Amino acid sequence: MKIRRCKHFALTGVGKVEAYIHMGGKIGVLVEVGCGKPETVSHPAFQQLIHDICLQAAAAGARYLNESEVPAEEIESEKEVYRAQVEGKPANIIEGILKGKLKKHFAEVCLLDQPFVKEPKMSVTDVIKAAEKETGDTITVKRFVRYQLGMA
Repeated sequence: MKIRRCKHFALTGVGKVEAYIHMGGKIGVLVEVGCGKPETVSHPAFQQLIHDICLQAAAAGARYLNESEVPAEEIESEKEVYRAQVEGKPANIIEGILKGKLKKHFAEVCLLDQPFVKEPKMSVTDVIKAAEKETGDTITVKRFVRYQLGMA
């Protein structure tokens, strides 16, 4: 067995670190979710939310938490592909198309922008906002890591 990478999550502030194993041990996820009040951690909506975020990370295979984590090189590479696809169109239209295509790319690779696996009409951010209303607290996904058997 060869271990290629390893992460250790220690809780920072109020919240919870959750681990989840999917598909008989082929996919593993660690997620840290923070909140403002200690009593929120035991609220059923918070418990369900953190479990759902683990499921989302395992099932949808996000590589980044949000758009700010996407490397500039990856964004530029995607823009070049999109520019080639819309070559010959007016410049003002190209910018709008690029923004739309980048938004779609972020929805594929950023956990918080992805359509929620249990309710695809909602994004993960929408699900978090719903849990915030239910708990009466601010909830923040701080970080996550996803491991898949055979992946680097």
